[in-house]
Amino acid sequence: SVGAEDTFPYDLKEFEEMCEELEKIARIVHDRLERHNLKGRTITLKIKYHNFKRVTRSQSLEDGIENLETITLLAKKLLEGTSLENVRVRLLGISISNFHDPTTKKDDQLMLDL
Repeated sequence: SVGAEDTFPYDLKEFEEMCEELEKIARIVHDRLERHNLKGRTITLKIKYHNFKRVTRSQSLEDGIENLETITLLAKKLLEGTSLENVRVRLLGISISNFHDPTTKKDDQLMLDL
């Protein structure tokens, strides 16, 4: 996986603050993907609350995630899907995994028996 996270000097309470921080983290992740010429199919959002409780939310797509707008949009969507009422967020992180191999066609993929 390729990712980035940030622990904040103070707990975030407002959704808008969290979105601003996600935008910064998404830029870092996007730059790392570009640097290594990677596209991942799964995005994971990591949230750590003030009480150190940690949750993750993931979403997988059929095509590889590569552009900054998609990373940011999906991360915010995952954040919206969590319970944010009366919480304080200490850390946010984004990671991309399940890398897309553009040389593999769907017809060429094999399914293995377990």
